[in-house]
Amino acid sequence: MKKHRVTAKDVAELAGVSQSTVSMILNSYKNINFSDETRVRVLDACDRLGYRTLGNSRLNSVMGRLLLVVYPTFHNALYLNMIDGIQQRAGELGYSVLTVCTERKEEQEADIVRICREFQVAGVLLVYQPDNISAVQLLSMEVPLVQLYDKSATMGVNTMELDNYKIGQLIAEHLISLGHRYIAHISKPLTKTQSARSRRIEGLRSCMWEHGLDPDEYLHISTVETEHLENAENLEGYETGHLLVSHLLDIGAPVTAFAATNDMMAYGVMDAILERGKKIPQDYSVCGCDNLSYSAFQRIALTTVEPYTRQKALDSVDLLIGKIRTRNSSDREDSPVSITRIEYAPRLICRKSTARCSERYMEQDPAKNNKL
Repeated sequence: MKKHRVTAKDVAELAGVSQSTVSMILNSYKNINFSDETRVRVLDACDRLGYRTLGNSRLNSVMGRLLLVVYPTFHNALYLNMIDGIQQRAGELGYSVLTVCTERKEEQEADIVRICREFQVAGVLLVYQPDNISAVQLLSMEVPLVQLYDKSATMGVNTMELDNYKIGQLIAEHLISLGHRYIAHISKPLTKTQSARSRRIEGLRSCMWEHGLDPDEYLHISTVETEHLENAENLEGYETGHLLVSHLLDIGAPVTAFAATNDMMAYGVMDAILERGKKIPQDYSVCGCDNLSYSAFQRIALTTVEPYTRQKALDSVDLLIGKIRTRNSSDREDSPVSITRIEYAPRLICRKSTARCSERYMEQDPAKNNKL
């Protein structure tokens, strides 16, 4: 018996909306807004029915071996390293790569759906956590999709995960073992969609509790918002680290170690310290995360966390192409639907930017002299 082909009408009936509403939501019409509840109902109905808008025409397209890589910024070498690894592996497997930088703008993230359709993209790699969740859901229904970011992401798509909670624990354990107690975490804004940043802080806090240190007293979370700094929006990593630590040092904050969200931000932290005539690590210890190639340079020698960025990039292409081949196979209707999650364990790399806390700081309680 021939299987019934799912149509937009079927989706509309299941979601309890009109067929035109389904069409407008799935085609991302501009200047037409629907409530989140309506969008979720339509997307869920598509998912339950297995509705796909692009069908099998993709298989006959000369663009059928094109992968789309979506990244947030030009200013962090981490993403450039990931793209380099993705391009290498894709080329080895006979695929080409198209890259799109969204600058973390929701409207540009929503436009990714249009780009996929126009270029008949075979699959998508997201190397960061977008703010526009509905765009990601729609993408995952149309093409095979693999995400490369924090394990706290809960959407039902293939994910190459990194445990930021564990990263926070590794950094805190290292600094506390060196005698540091007053630690500042330097970060960009903490938003609901950027769960990796919050997970990192949770890891820092849990480790401090394990060592009998109340994080509410010993851990200072420093962002542009918490420091009430004006005219400091849209700063990149280096500028954010430099601005926040310049502010903390200028007000005499009781801190002996800085943990930056990433290596680029840590470079800004280090420059702010050196510009004020202080020494690293004699006066302040600094940790980063990402293990960029620059971090191993002798004049930087940054203690950081290895997230295995390049290996994730290579593996993500293998995973994505495997999903593409499964979807394109002639017997795909009989193939099980599966979600793949691969987790990488982070590793701390100790260099010269961290050392034992100076005795003069260990003998006194700096918080008694200068509370934040």
